[in-house]
Amino acid sequence: MKNKRRPHIFIYPKDVCLFTRKSQRHALMLLEKIRLAVGKNKDQPITLVEFCIFCNLDEDHVYNVLDEFG
Repeated sequence: MKNKRRPHIFIYPKDVCLFTRKSQRHALMLLEKIRLAVGKNKDQPITLVEFCIFCNLDEDHVYNVLDEFG
């Protein structure tokens, strides 16, 4: 079995654009909604796991897409 490399822990607006196919402004607003939902401050980053839970996405699929495009 091949050992897969995880691209990164945090998700950024450009990463969100890959999944939503929306503008970076929309991605920033979505990350802000997630930040408020999980109770983080403005300066704390959103993790990929938090993004997946909020958007109801499969974590492995997100990692695979980011590994392919990111």
